[in-house]
Amino acid sequence: MPQNSRLGPWIALAGLFIGTGLYMGLRDAPVSPRAAELEAPATAGALPEPAAERPDPQLARAAGRAEIAAFFAAQKPAVQRRCWDEPVRAGMDPSPAVFRYDVTVDPRGRQVIRSIIDTPGETRTEIADCLQRETAPVQIPPPGVAVSADIAMTFP
Repeated sequence: MPQNSRLGPWIALAGLFIGTGLYMGLRDAPVSPRAAELEAPATAGALPEPAAERPDPQLARAAGRAEIAAFFAAQKPAVQRRCWDEPVRAGMDPSPAVFRYDVTVDPRGRQVIRSIIDTPGETRTEIADCLQRETAPVQIPPPGVAVSADIAMTFP
């Protein structure tokens, strides 16, 4: 059977994506309650402890989105000085621009994904790069569930 030498790199790339996905998906995976029961020794006649109250996912996500919005609102003045005001003084077009942060935090409130999207047709890559560099990673009080938010930052 003849070998196709062009297939090897694609297989290696697919393995890399699968491995990365498994690592990212499983590294912070919570232990299931059933696994905890199996690990704990059973005592005769003992009553099971009540499960810890879990937050209502919709309420937790709404609260998490509000925390993420507040996080970015607090950072906007400093980021605007570094990423908008200085380039405008240096001659950049001062017409208004909107950048959108697409952010996801884990149940502990730590950022796991963040991207910045500029307004279609008004690409200002240097500003988006500066925003990515100058905005601190999102850290909010633990919402108990993963939270995704789309936050707009308008300049000036």
